[in-house]
Order: sequence, then C-alpha cells, then structure tokens
Amino acid sequence: MKHHFADFLDRPGDTWTITPNAQRWSCHVDDLAGVPQDTERLTVTAGDRNWQRMLRLPQLRELTLHEPGQDQLLALAQMPQLTALCISHARPASLAMLEGLSALRELVLEYVSGFNDLSPVGRLPALHALHLENLRRVSDFPVWPARPRCAAWP
Repeated sequence: MKHHFADFLDRPGDTWTITPNAQRWSCHVDDLAGVPQDTERLTVTAGDRNWQRMLRLPQLRELTLHEPGQDQLLALAQMPQLTALCISHARPASLAMLEGLSALRELVLEYVSGFNDLSPVGRLPALHALHLENLRRVSDFPVWPARPRCAAWP
C-alpha cells in the first residue's frame, strides 16, 4: 500500500501544474524498460528496475523521485528538460544536482534532509513555484533576488 500525503500546494490559479500527491502513483511502474518514449510524467523509486530509462525520455517534463537512491538524485543533472520535480523522502548531501535544471519551473521537496544549503535552488533560472515541507538541518533561508512571476505568501 502506498502512503498518500496531503497535498498542501495552493492549487487555484496557474502556479502549480505538478501532479497532486494522491495521483502520483498512477505515474509509477516497477520496471521502466517498457515505458513509452513519449512519456511526460513519471514517478520513480529506488527499487524500480531499469530506472536509467528515465534519462532517455525526451518528452519527460515532470518527475517524482520517491525514496530515491543517490545515483537517481545525481542523474537529475542529465535531465535539463524537466519543468516540474518532486523529491520525497531523500537524504542528499547537497542540492547541487539541481543546478543544471534550467527549465525547472516547479520544485517540491518533501521530507528531504541531509543538506544544509539551499543556494542551488536560488540559482534555478526558470523557477516559478517552490514548496518545502519538513526539511531538516537547513537553518539559513537565503533571500533570493525577486523574480518577476514568483509570488510569496504574506
């Protein structure tokens, strides 16, 4: 049984297009070998067979990494076409693997710990929406330059 977390994203308007939490598992397969070439959304876990196939899906725009392995996190650097990314239940030593994601508009980090520097997030040029939930060890939330289409809660 897969656990579905509450979806705390402010969905009205056009800020968030990422798949809601309760629907993420509909984008999951245990073996990526047969995933169609035109796949746009995918959920991947550490135990999925042939997960490297996600690197050869040119139409892939949205990726959820649930309990990913370190090699899966590092592979993100090879996926500059992603526009939406959710990482849940992970312990990366840093977020440097995000820096090559030049098209990334939406980023969700849920129950992600192990790093203490958010500055790679601030260097994502297309970032439009950011959701941080249950981060640990992060004590410095830098003030990033204002972005023309980036809204913040009052």
